[in-house]
Amino acid sequence: MLEEGASARIYIWRLANGVRNFAGDFARDFVANSGGDFARNFAADFAGLFVGEFSGVFVGNEVVCVVRFGKQKARGKALLETAEVIFRSEDGALRLKLAFADLKSASAADGELRLETAEGPAVFQLGANAAKWCEKILHPKTRLEKLGIRANAAVSLVGDFDADFWLSCARSRKM
Repeated sequence: MLEEGASARIYIWRLANGVRNFAGDFARDFVANSGGDFARNFAADFAGLFVGEFSGVFVGNEVVCVVRFGKQKARGKALLETAEVIFRSEDGALRLKLAFADLKSASAADGELRLETAEGPAVFQLGANAAKWCEKILHPKTRLEKLGIRANAAVSLVGDFDADFWLSCARSRKM
């Protein structure tokens, strides 16, 4: 049985790579058939924009930021995952893995995301991303929402799924 979201990630990865291949093929064919600097520049711009716009939807939320946790302060990479926030400092001295379920509260103000944990507050200096991350932490999407399944959609499931997934489907969607 696959982990939660694993099949969707595989599909999305294949889809994003297919788009990259299409954009690259388009650029090569366009230049070969049209020639000239304009064609070369246009094709490169198109491929870059197309892949950037399309694949950006699938890339996780990742920000280089400064975090204060207790007496520690470190610069590193913060990742907003499905059910947790992960932070790894550049020097490796500070690592955090904060599950949404374990947080006492989450708030955003002045470009800072403040997560209250049992060990104390963790303050992430995220700038404009702070409010967006706070909203995603307080109101995470369900698996069905992530898959793009809308209310009253007819869905066919093939394979083995855990009981939690079946229950979430039965509660919120017409199967």
